[in-house]
Amino acid sequence: MKRKLLIFLVSIVAWIGVKYLLSYSLLKWVNLSFSVGILLMILAAVTFILQTGFFSPLFKGFRLIGESISNKSNAMERTDSYLAQDSELQNFKQKTIQLTGYLSFLTGGGSLLASLMGLFLL
Repeated sequence: MKRKLLIFLVSIVAWIGVKYLLSYSLLKWVNLSFSVGILLMILAAVTFILQTGFFSPLFKGFRLIGESISNKSNAMERTDSYLAQDSELQNFKQKTIQLTGYLSFLTGGGSLLASLMGLFLL
């Protein structure tokens, strides 16, 4: 909980620092922080959807279409099966997706809150 709050607050402080260090006008700063916040929240939503496996049938379908269009060599098939069975790699991929979603959600929320604070100053 403390780490989440710290990341959130650091993102807000970073936006305040950006405003004063780069001497942005208040309107430009609000627009920039809001745009970055929305993009980070979209990234968080995409990572959450990827974690649920919602697109897995779609990805599998495209993989099947790609395999039917071009032939794979035996070495490539062995490599693909090896990578699919590598639990350490799968664990790393899952943790990376989780961390990306977690950080983008917190920093995106901080950016949106910073832009809202700037709106009240306008």
